Amino acid sequence: MSLSGRLTSDTGRSVTVLPADLSNKVELAKVELTLRDDSSIAMLVNNVPSPKPSQPTRGRSRELRATRKRDATADSGSNAPGP
Repeated sequence: MSLSGRLTSDTGRSVTVLPADLSNKVELAKVELTLRDDSSIAMLVNNVPSPKPSQPTRGRSRELRATRKRDATADSGSNAPGP
């Protein structure tokens, strides 16, 4: 079962998959517009695997920090219901 299918099954919430390469400025802009314009979005799940420890990450630390910052910003602005 796909991640979106498991999330829907486990939570009963609607899930929409928006594939995008966040290192591509055009695709990143598409994600940003979707998050800004769709007030029904309560959570963003970035389903990108972390590099394996044996994989070189040299030069990617800035990109990874930017992705984490975007994820945290998107999450903090969500309209997800409280506990």
